[in-house]
Amino acid sequence: VDLVSRGVLDEAADAAVKVETEREARNAVHELRNAERTDARVADVVRVAVRRVVARVTGYKPDVEVAVVRVAEPASVV
Repeated sequence: VDLVSRGVLDEAADAAVKVETEREARNAVHELRNAERTDARVADVVRVAVRRVVARVTGYKPDVEVAVVRVAEPASVV
């Protein structure tokens, strides 16, 4: 999870909010069953989780764009 904020957060709140949004985004994805983990569904639950955290901290619901990048697990080393 990587968060880029553009003018929404001040520097003092930025680090704490990033930690919380990363945690909430990961939790949201982990709650999905494997069959539900399509790119569109993952993007949607992450978007909602991030908006919820930022709204709680700032009172403002920002526009959130999510890019899902799947990373293959490395092959086993023999």
